[in-house]
Amino acid sequence: MPKILIVDDDEALNLELKTFFEFNNFTVSCVSDGSDASGHLKMYSYDLIILDWHLPGTSGIEICRNFRSAGGQTPVLMLTGRTDLEYRVEGLNSGADDYLSKPFHLSELLARVNALLRRSKEIIPELLSAGDLTVDLARRKIFLRAAE
Repeated sequence: MPKILIVDDDEALNLELKTFFEFNNFTVSCVSDGSDASGHLKMYSYDLIILDWHLPGTSGIEICRNFRSAGGQTPVLMLTGRTDLEYRVEGLNSGADDYLSKPFHLSELLARVNALLRRSKEIIPELLSAGDLTVDLARRKIFLRAAE
């Protein structure tokens, strides 16, 4: 099951999205504060991040920029009430992979989430190798070829 982090200061929306995504076979964590979101991103790994712009603590834009600057590759979908073109451009330029304005339809959000997850699976290979070391991401195992 894909693991999603939802970051929005609207507790009712967090609960609605959590219920919706869990019904659709996702594992969901929700936080409502920018500082908490930054902590979660440092401590846990997710398959997708749904991120609001306006948050207490640290803004969604700053979270996204900091996450990308630290090498974070997880797809980010900005889900925000900011609808003007300049905000959409800033959101995407901050490192977001997609941008959806509130209000929205759950079916469109799910379609966008699935598209981002499909794309991220295509980008990340299952096996990474360097010298005698091989990492199998799918099975979460590391192999070291013995010297001959």
